[in-house]
Amino acid sequence: KRNLPEISSNKYQEQANKIVKYLTDISNKFWDDTNKQSDDITKDMDNIDKDMNLGVTYIMDTSVKKDNYVSFKLQLSGALGGVSWDNEEGYNFNILTGEVLNFSDITNNYNNLVNVTFNEMVKYISSQEYASNLENNWQEILKNEIYKIGNWYFVDEGIKFCIDKYS
Repeated sequence: KRNLPEISSNKYQEQANKIVKYLTDISNKFWDDTNKQSDDITKDMDNIDKDMNLGVTYIMDTSVKKDNYVSFKLQLSGALGGVSWDNEEGYNFNILTGEVLNFSDITNNYNNLVNVTFNEMVKYISSQEYASNLENNWQEILKNEIYKIGNWYFVDEGIKFCIDKYS
């Protein structure tokens, strides 16, 4: 069973319906992809360790709700007999319009915000034990991916970025 959001608003119901549709579409795509992988795996069940835990966890939850925006975080994890995964995604919406927020929508100085956040991320990642195992072009990959829709969301303390471990 999936936990899809239910949003109601006396004043902004059309916008709320738009947000629910967007999140439902994301959920449907994830489940379609997962079902396809699961179907592929079940064809080869004889080669899967019978003691292996197989399954998927998909949790969608509100991260932050303010007067003019709402953020949702999605936690996706699972194992279907091959490589397991554990990802997080985030989606932000303008409550007044129902539109998804791009990173550029939250600042008047996009380039400065991008440079500051990118430099802080590079500093943090470079200080981690795993940094020496990263691909040579990890900074380029980070800069190209991090500001895309689904890769960040608001939290009470500011913004959380979701870095795909497998990129």
